[in-house]
Amino acid sequence: MKTPLITVVLALACAGYAASSAAQSTSATVTVTVTDGRTVMSDKEWNLAIGASTITWVLGTRGYLFRTNGVVLNADSGYSCGASSDRRSFRCTKARSRSAGVPADAVVEQINLDSITSAPAPQPDVWIMSE
Repeated sequence: MKTPLITVVLALACAGYAASSAAQSTSATVTVTVTDGRTVMSDKEWNLAIGASTITWVLGTRGYLFRTNGVVLNADSGYSCGASSDRRSFRCTKARSRSAGVPADAVVEQINLDSITSAPAPQPDVWIMSE
């Protein structure tokens, strides 16, 4: 007995929707540290985070807090972002709106930290990727 074409098409469509829904519900964590007055973000962690529905940056160096605009992503990334209440982490969540079109991959434009010690805060647009 042959399987009707419509059944196959519906099964593939459902599988594709389930796969895209699973991809949209992923989360990732990126560690941010301060070394020699510069902000450092793990390249490996960031590459794994691209496309995740939720990206959380956590501070790996004591004495610093995220500003309210702690991580600035490109405007067309489709993420809504904000600092946690204690400012030790910063979370971005991808909007699920389909009407806005396909969001671009997120690009980190700035990482903004405040120092809570006598050390100066690192420059927001001077950050490097580590391995």
